[in-house]
Amino acid sequence: MRRCALLVLPGLIAGSVVAMARPAAAYTPSVKPHSVTIASTTFDSVFIAADGRAYGVGNNGDGEITGAGARTSPAPLTGLPAGVKATAVSANFFNVLVLGSNGKAYGAGQNTSHELTGADTANKTTLTPLSGLPTGVHATAVAMGFDFSVVLGSNGTVYGAGDNGSGQLTGATNPTTTLTAMTGLPGGVKATAVAAGAAQTVVLGSDRRAYGTGFNFAGDLSGPASGYTTLTPLTDLPLGVPVVAIAAGFHDDVLLMSDQHAYVFGSNIDG
Repeated sequence: MRRCALLVLPGLIAGSVVAMARPAAAYTPSVKPHSVTIASTTFDSVFIAADGRAYGVGNNGDGEITGAGARTSPAPLTGLPAGVKATAVSANFFNVLVLGSNGKAYGAGQNTSHELTGADTANKTTLTPLSGLPTGVHATAVAMGFDFSVVLGSNGTVYGAGDNGSGQLTGATNPTTTLTAMTGLPGGVKATAVAAGAAQTVVLGSDRRAYGTGFNFAGDLSGPASGYTTLTPLTDLPLGVPVVAIAAGFHDDVLLMSDQHAYVFGSNIDG
């Protein structure tokens, strides 16, 4: 188990040759997906197609790709208002979040921890708008944690709903039933990107630093603490090198730096 590992990306790609058997039959979709708008979990896969609709395939055990029953071929997710297109997707085991072109976040699937907001804990089997963003604030990015949702607001503030037992949404409220502003970014620093894992949230600040809150299992968020309840800078990074992108796994976090190296924090149990 290591707290921080350095990956040199070109070395992972150069000289690699992969041989794959030709499939007996290939699925030909009626619309082609955009390569940067895909989310996948253990049970489902979701993508946004060129027609601006979100499609899902997989188990659909909690209605996370809307409706009922498994999907053996991609089917459009239902619930977005007429004229609203999907612009981003995020997914976990039991939920899907979709960012609409109208600046609203929509969710489907399990709501037992209020991760899709509201007092009702019943499953949402159609894309339903998440509540709590202040008037005039639009959602610009979404991230789905294990049982919590994170939304980036157009005002540079991060909002979260759902389970907060490890402080992944900051503070001590558990659960949070409506999108609530997260705390910890320094004055004047705006959030520009968000990512979520099992019980941790990672935020990229306008100061090009990465901040994290929540469970620090295996050093996911760096530092010696067992966890944080406010957005705290990730440490053990090269001085003066800006962070340009973030990603979160179940118990791992990855930072892409301006030196073209990726730095990984967290569990390395599977290498």
